[in-house]
Parts: sequence; C-alpha cells; structure tokens
Amino acid sequence: MELRETITRIGDHEIHLRSIAGINTTIIFPGMGMMFDIGTILPKSTKIKRVFISHGHMDHIGAIGLHISHRALTGMDRATYIVPGSIVGKVETLIHSFQGVDESELRCQILGIDDRMDMGNSYYATTFKTNHRVDSQGYIIWKNKTVLKPELKEKLQQQLITQKDIQEYRKAGMDITVLEHGAEIAYTGDTTLDGISAEAKNAKILIMEMTFVGDDVSIEKARERGHIHLYELRDNFDTFKNQYIIMTHFSPRYSIPKIFSELYKNLPPSFLEKVYLGIGDRIFKFENPVLQ
Repeated sequence: MELRETITRIGDHEIHLRSIAGINTTIIFPGMGMMFDIGTILPKSTKIKRVFISHGHMDHIGAIGLHISHRALTGMDRATYIVPGSIVGKVETLIHSFQGVDESELRCQILGIDDRMDMGNSYYATTFKTNHRVDSQGYIIWKNKTVLKPELKEKLQQQLITQKDIQEYRKAGMDITVLEHGAEIAYTGDTTLDGISAEAKNAKILIMEMTFVGDDVSIEKARERGHIHLYELRDNFDTFKNQYIIMTHFSPRYSIPKIFSELYKNLPPSFLEKVYLGIGDRIFKFENPVLQ
C-alpha cells in the first residue's frame, strides 16, 4: 500500500515523534516547548526545556542524560523533567551517576506534579494515574481561554442582541466574559485502556498507546503487560470524544499494512476519521487500506 506523506501538524500544533514499543518513545511539540517521554533524541529535542515523563522504563526515559548533555554543550539553561513522584529521587540518583561517568556537571530539574504546573501562555499541566507494570502517569495540557458568557452567547445566537451590543457592553465596563478551561492535549504513556481518564478521553488531541493489534496476543495478556489491545478499544471506542486521536507505541512485530488493516477491520469509519498513526518516526492520517 502507498502512504501519503508524513504529517507534521495536527490541529493547531506541530508534532514530531518516534515511537516503537519496547525500543523508544518521544513525542515533541516544538511550538509549546515540550515533549512527552525521552526514550530517544530527535533533531528538535535539544531545544525542548520541559519534558513530561510517564514512567521509568528505559524506552521512555533512557535518553534523559543525553538530552541534558546536549543542552549543556550548546550553552542552554537547564531543562525540567516531570516524572511520577515515586521516582523523583531515583531519577536524581541516575543523573548523579551520569555525571560521575561523564565527568561533567549535568544541570537539570527533576520534579513531580502535586496538583498542576503552570506552563505560561495560558497553558497548564495536570496528571492522571495510569495502569502499567511500574508506577506511571499520563498528562493533560489544559488551555485557559476567555469566552463570552453563555447567556450572552445564547442571545447572540437567537439574534436577540448583536455584536454591536456586545461592544457597547464592553465599553460600559460590563463583565461579559468567563474563563474557560479546555483539555487541549492528553498523553497516556504506557497503560491499559481503563487507565485513560475521562478528561483525557475528552481532550482535543489524545496521544494513546496501541501496543497490540493482532490475534497473536490476547486482550488478557495485553492487560497483564500493562498495555492496550485494539480489540479492547473496539468494544469501547464510543467513550472517546476527542477531535484527534494519535495512536502510537505499536509493537515492532506489526508491519504498517498490518496495522492499517486491523484498524480498518475493527473500528468504524466514523471513528477512524479522526485517527492518526505514529509508527516509527512517521505520522500518517488513517486511510482505508482497501482503496490503496
């Protein structure tokens, strides 16, 4: 099957990734100065100064020392690495060991998030507990935006008032807006399906793992390993209300045609319309493999 050229923008965001289950995973949002997991280094990795790490498995955290070193070599200030609270001390020990081997200072900040982390530019981050073989968490990036009060919006829609009226209200000093919090991006890291929070399922963009897609591994075995199987999503797809869904972290046992074929056979077209696939270091919009 022939595939369209690799996608680098979804919604309002530029995105780059590399993800192969058990080998390495990193997802970069250059425009937001952040990435999820640090299992490898990509060309756009070095400038990223905020890294959200889902758990301590090496395919998700293994390149942290190299990232810190790259930034130091290029004269950049220290980056911040957000990890599950239970491994903050362990990661600090890991960095200390790297310093001993490298015989250099590796400056960084290792943090857990208790409640929320302000990211500037009207964004903030929260976590949600996921289900994996080790302590793990997903992340939601929220966006604050000022919107018209619901009652005024309704009157506008009913043509009871006009935009000119809204301008007059504003000039008169009336409070006509409210602050709205919307889930912009959610990232699951490694997890079972029931580890994805309701808020993540309603985010504008959801990046979710999809390790197993074939009948070579059962749903039960996938759960035991702390991963998602396509067949389980098949029975629960209607709980996902996202505008865009990026499935990634596929097992290397599956070819690209196999992945496309299994999704086509197991998920309805209405759902697949919003699906993108992060396979290796490429992002594809889902296409009907029968038509290729």
